[in-house]
Amino acid sequence: MARCNDCNKFRGTVAETPEVESIEIEGEGADRQVKVEVRLYLNCDDCGAEMLTTTAEDYHAADYEAFEGHELEIESIDVEAVEEGEGRKRTIGARVEYEIRCECQATEAAPLVSESIDVAGVPASDFEEV
Repeated sequence: MARCNDCNKFRGTVAETPEVESIEIEGEGADRQVKVEVRLYLNCDDCGAEMLTTTAEDYHAADYEAFEGHELEIESIDVEAVEEGEGRKRTIGARVEYEIRCECQATEAAPLVSESIDVAGVPASDFEEV
């Protein structure tokens, strides 16, 4: 339990929808990978005020060799919190869905790639007070 500055009480926390800080394609050819960084929030279970936060990042290796020579653009389309465990063993991570398109595609065309990446969970005890 953490102390809520708004309620001025010790309260439980609820994981809120994470915020994608950045998502990008790194590397070239067969070494390309998707890197995503998210900001995770834990809010007061009583008043909803933001109490604790942290950032986490993860990588997703992907075979994008077929798109060699193309200028790829990536964008996140959905993000959700992923919680596991309880109490001291509670971890909070994120699942980020993204799409990859080529600059030469028409905007209404289907994406070249539509996948998701699971950002590894961070122990709730490692979050910092706001």
